[in-house]
Amino acid sequence: MALIAHCLAPVRNRRITSCFLQQNKNFFKRKSKPNTKIDPYMIVRATPDDTCQILDLMWSAYHPDEPTTKSLGLGKHRNCVFDEQARKILAKGYSVVAKCKYNGSVVGAALCESCSPWDPAMTEKLACTLKDPKMARLYMFWAYLQRAPNLWEKYCQMNIYEIVNVFVRHEDRQRGLAKRLMATAKENGADAGYKVIRVDASSTATAKICEKLKMKLVYEIPFCSYVSEQNEVIFKVPDPTSIKIYVDTPHWVPQKK
Repeated sequence: MALIAHCLAPVRNRRITSCFLQQNKNFFKRKSKPNTKIDPYMIVRATPDDTCQILDLMWSAYHPDEPTTKSLGLGKHRNCVFDEQARKILAKGYSVVAKCKYNGSVVGAALCESCSPWDPAMTEKLACTLKDPKMARLYMFWAYLQRAPNLWEKYCQMNIYEIVNVFVRHEDRQRGLAKRLMATAKENGADAGYKVIRVDASSTATAKICEKLKMKLVYEIPFCSYVSEQNEVIFKVPDPTSIKIYVDTPHWVPQKK
């Protein structure tokens, strides 16, 4: 009997091993399955060579969708004023882009610059030189938007880092690129020593990203509150109903009460 039991032991062990493998085959499959999720994008600092691609992308993925330009019908036809403004922002060297790793094409961007207390007055001067009344109204609004929250005085800072425009190519949206662009831009501003980082969220999507990045809502301008001399609402925007101004203070600064 001892001999028979000894002979049966290997068979019993094989059965146990086979049962274990059968019950845990999915576990081993999960372990051996290679990681197929490869990030096809890279976020890098924008260079002068990227300028043309960025400008072209703005006219397909930003200006037509931006609520204020869309409301005035200014996002359909390319104009040199918008392009020149973007060129000046890019020349400051703070902007970042999202590129395809395989062909190097620009699929998204976050345009950033440093803004100072005298910038609203400069924007107003530019507005007065524009012949198109719609363009003049838009730039006057932008000057008002820059000045209204008075962040320079509130945070006792002469220079504030602003993420001005964020946009992603239509076919590359819903992949978290806008959030990655804003997060990288925000980190660059902090690394550059800026104590206040600002975002004017004119879209619901941008506002949601600001909230996900733990930025603080400090000011809000309803579109219906900005009217012409004839007391007419200039921007008839169904959604969103306002522009929200968010800030981040990576290096704490005292606020003026």
